Amino acid sequence: MLPPARDHAGDARGASIPFRHAPLARIVVRPTGSSGSPVAWDAALAPVRREFPGLPIETGPVPESPRTLVLSVDEWMDQAFDPFDVDDATGVPEQRAPHAIAVVAWSGRSTPGEVATVALQAATRFQRFAGLSNAASATPLFREVLRRHRALHDLALPLVGADYAHALDTWSWLLRIDPGADLALQAAALFHDVERLDSERERRVEQHARDLARFKTAHARGSARVVSAVLSDLFAPGDLDRCVRLVEAHEDPSPDRDAQRLADADVLSFFSLNASGFVRYHGPAHTSRKVAHALARMRPETLPRLLTIRFRNDFELLLLAGLAGGQRAGRGVGTP
Repeated sequence: MLPPARDHAGDARGASIPFRHAPLARIVVRPTGSSGSPVAWDAALAPVRREFPGLPIETGPVPESPRTLVLSVDEWMDQAFDPFDVDDATGVPEQRAPHAIAVVAWSGRSTPGEVATVALQAATRFQRFAGLSNAASATPLFREVLRRHRALHDLALPLVGADYAHALDTWSWLLRIDPGADLALQAAALFHDVERLDSERERRVEQHARDLARFKTAHARGSARVVSAVLSDLFAPGDLDRCVRLVEAHEDPSPDRDAQRLADADVLSFFSLNASGFVRYHGPAHTSRKVAHALARMRPETLPRLLTIRFRNDFELLLLAGLAGGQRAGRGVGTP
């Protein structure tokens, strides 16, 4: 059974969410030794600013704070780099989230475009701390949704903590894909995997499933039952029913555009946040199966967003093999 929702130290029921939702206040690019005029830097950083319109992206000195995450462009672009190591070094739990990210070009060999690519990939890696929201989620009602979602998660358990981070990241991806996402769709992004809090609290079991698609469908239906129980007294019937339906169907092909956006956000979060840990935990064989399942859920128009993600090298090779395998099979991404 799922653990009961419970309050955590410092929670203010209905007044504030149980962690500071937007600790990441800015990204600073320090072009030490790099060439480029101010105009060139503004042009290079424009795509990052478009993707994260509410997050200041600046050039300037590195903020002097212990909560500043300093990233070297040369190290980030090195073939041996693994973004999971940055999480290990800085601490991914919400209470240790970075307040600023400084992207520093120490060597002078990096172009403004290369530095901007690192800035975009770093912003994507830590977007769950950037406070992305819209009119439907910047409300007391949605703060209560966030509080209830957080209360289900015992972050002392590593796998539960990973699932919590994935939920927030999926929500962030959804808002990047669909800035106008409504209440039901955003809640579905948060709650889409909560069944795992029962079945996979302490160990993963999906790798043992003979039929991964059937396993995932059953998982989605279990998550939908949790949504119905947790949000039934909070949402209007129409919003609740739609949220439940979106969660229940999020692993299956659907003609519904919102369901497709939710699937895209879920898959992109797997690729951007979970991929490194997944291949470490499961190894290449099951990771290849997972990649094929994930790619089959994506719409073709979502593929360019993979360019905003920094992969570890062995996972990137598995991803490229999965893309090539889909082409050989005569189907496009997003076609089951």
